[in-house]
Amino acid sequence: AGPARGLPNDWKTAPLEAPLRAVFAQVRVENDGIAALEAERRWGALQMNDMPMANCAYVTWSTGVGTGLCVDGHVLRGKNGNAGHAGHLFVSTNNDALCGCGNLGDVEALVAGNAIARRFASAGYADAASLFAAAYGGDAKAIAIIDELCDVMGRMLYNLIATLDLQRISLGGSVYWHHRDYLLPRLRGAVQGKLPALTDGCELVSAGLGERVGDFGALALVV
Repeated sequence: AGPARGLPNDWKTAPLEAPLRAVFAQVRVENDGIAALEAERRWGALQMNDMPMANCAYVTWSTGVGTGLCVDGHVLRGKNGNAGHAGHLFVSTNNDALCGCGNLGDVEALVAGNAIARRFASAGYADAASLFAAAYGGDAKAIAIIDELCDVMGRMLYNLIATLDLQRISLGGSVYWHHRDYLLPRLRGAVQGKLPALTDGCELVSAGLGERVGDFGALALVV
């Protein structure tokens, strides 16, 4: 933690569930990627014939990169409830980017919204919005950077598909959502053709619940 990693504090942990349980009779604290996954399976893009898909994932590309995973109809949580932290996969040999978790060169450190600001401010792109605005204006350098970001994210998506044999991945989060028409075909292109026996059977789609996926995620935890 700390400013060197793009964080405004040096917290190691923050008690959350215990003080809430002291006030409320029922409390469920869940990873936001899992909450969004459950919402997308119930009301969004991760349905088939009005039923929740059995093998799917939700991926958020926002200030961070996170996922919710479902295999054989079971939402994956892991030994400490941390399954799905695919944003901390290493998919590149670039070790210049420092993640908030302390890793050097993981997916989140390379492509997350706050990473874009840290990595490319010196090139004239103060944040993700300015980078995409430049690309839309035909800036070749900005276009090349976004293609690089999509290659990194595409590798993460491919790894999820190859490891879990998924039917569909739903994509959301502020970086993705505000630029989904530009990003989705590039992400599909980054995955397409790699081990077609697996990847041809998996769709990449925009979140069916759009910018409201977080709100519906909270609702999905209690209904």
